[in-house]
Amino acid sequence: MARRKRRKVIKPKPLSMPKVYQCPRCGAETLSIQFKKLKGDPFNKLAIVKCGTCKLYLELTVPQVYTEIDVYGKVIDLANEGRLEEMMSEPTGEPEEE
Repeated sequence: MARRKRRKVIKPKPLSMPKVYQCPRCGAETLSIQFKKLKGDPFNKLAIVKCGTCKLYLELTVPQVYTEIDVYGKVIDLANEGRLEEMMSEPTGEPEEE
């Protein structure tokens, strides 16, 4: 008796989150987002947003559950409201790394 041939199941690869985003200020795809822990605050973390082209630098305190895409959405909202320039800051090295 002959057996039926089984078809191979082709599973699609899961989509991954991008590591680099488009900068709302200069339009280049060089915006990176990193997270650092805040000392003494278990519910929030510090999101550091940097653009390699136009030297945009933001430090935002966000809830612990935020991911990179949530922070990017927040940066886009700030840019659309026109508050991006007033939120810019200089780098500080106070918080611990995650």
